[in-house]
Amino acid sequence: MGPSGNLATISSLSENCAKAEAFYRRSLATYPNYYRALAGMAQVRAAQKRYDEAIDLYRKAIAILPMPEYIAGLGDIYSKIGNSARGAQTI
Repeated sequence: MGPSGNLATISSLSENCAKAEAFYRRSLATYPNYYRALAGMAQVRAAQKRYDEAIDLYRKAIAILPMPEYIAGLGDIYSKIGNSARGAQTI
C-alpha cells in the first residue's frame, strides 16, 4: 500500500476510532510488543490527530518488524505535520 493508501486508511479509521482503539488497547495489554497492534494504534492516533503518539507507536512497531507499510505510514505522518524532508527520509 502506498502513501495515498495509508492516508485513506487513516481517513476511514476516523469513523471507527473508538472501536479500533478499544481493540488495540486490549491487544497491547496482553501483548505489549505486538507490532500489528502498535501499528494499528498508530493509525488510530493519526486519525485522532495525535501525531506525536502515532509517530512513537510506528517507531516501536518498525523497531520490531520494519514492514514497508509501517514505514510508509510513518512517512505520511511526517508529511502531514509539515516535515516533508523527514517523511521522504523515512520512505
